[in-house]
Amino acid sequence: MPYFLLCGMVCLTSTASAADFFVAPHGDDANAGTAEQPFATLARARDAVRAAKERDPIDGRVRVHVAGGDYTVNEPLVLGPQDSGAADAPIVYKAMPGERPVFSGGRGIGGWQEAENGLHKRPVRAGVISTPPLPRAPLPR
Repeated sequence: MPYFLLCGMVCLTSTASAADFFVAPHGDDANAGTAEQPFATLARARDAVRAAKERDPIDGRVRVHVAGGDYTVNEPLVLGPQDSGAADAPIVYKAMPGERPVFSGGRGIGGWQEAENGLHKRPVRAGVISTPPLPRAPLPR
């Protein structure tokens, strides 16, 4: 009987200290970040990990499980020192088994027209692209 009680306490302690968050393309950043109610973005998951660390230091592994699918990224995901784990309590962002998340920050450009020699062109409004002149490199002596 004492063995069973001790084992139960150890098991409860080890599972209570770890944290799992979930991200999916169909998620919502207002969700709780659970498997049933995943976040929509890695940035929201990162913020949840930060908040969890501030509320109660996490002694075990923190995992952010990312479901497969396409994610549109509007800004880079910035991770800083506060997002680091420890050797005995790593913070891991990983794809769910057998799934392939794809993060894309690119945007489609429409309006292409076929030109000569198999090339394509796209008209651009005046003033849309402005490239400042580059400084000239000094000539070698």
